[in-house]
Amino acid sequence: MKNVRKVIWVAGVVCVMLLGGLVSTHAFAGTNLVVNGGFELPDIPFGSYEILASIPGWTTDYGFSVEIRDNYGYGIYGTPYEGEQFLELDGYESSNILQNIDTIVGNFYRVSFAYAGRDGGETYTGNNEIDAYWDSQLLEELRTTTVHEWELKEYIVQASDTTSTLKFNDVGESTSYGGYLDAVSVELVPEPATLLLLGMGGLMLRRRRPS
Repeated sequence: MKNVRKVIWVAGVVCVMLLGGLVSTHAFAGTNLVVNGGFELPDIPFGSYEILASIPGWTTDYGFSVEIRDNYGYGIYGTPYEGEQFLELDGYESSNILQNIDTIVGNFYRVSFAYAGRDGGETYTGNNEIDAYWDSQLLEELRTTTVHEWELKEYIVQASDTTSTLKFNDVGESTSYGGYLDAVSVELVPEPATLLLLGMGGLMLRRRRPS
């Protein structure tokens, strides 16, 4: 009876922690489902940039180019949030990138990415506007007037189909100057109920061991 009460007490504590947000989703981070989320492909020379019609893992449905930067100007024109390279939308004109991701209906996922603005002779919001979408759901209208200052964005989303689309649209002025993106990630978030059952199962196995 004492062990049963212990299971119930621990289960209650876990529930309170999960509901209260004391257990971070970072603790259960899994595999990144995004292909080339750091824009490390294609690999371009250090200190340079390239304007490309396509890049591995990503497609576009408007515009014809994006820009990959590898510490262009040796950092004067921005450094990556992580890794060696990052992406700028609006290579020659306003464009977007999107990626279809295999998902499980009803499951929750953590979407994260780094966003920053670039300079265009002078800094103004119209150069840096990006809208981020999960399927048809607008995650955020990304806006900034700062230069090369990365912001990490995070969202919890739910899959409504076996394929979900992560999309970034350049909605600023078509000037060849656009916002920056890096470290794009989509990770499965285990269901709290599953975690709770696993915790209870571990205690129950302990209960069955001979004393």
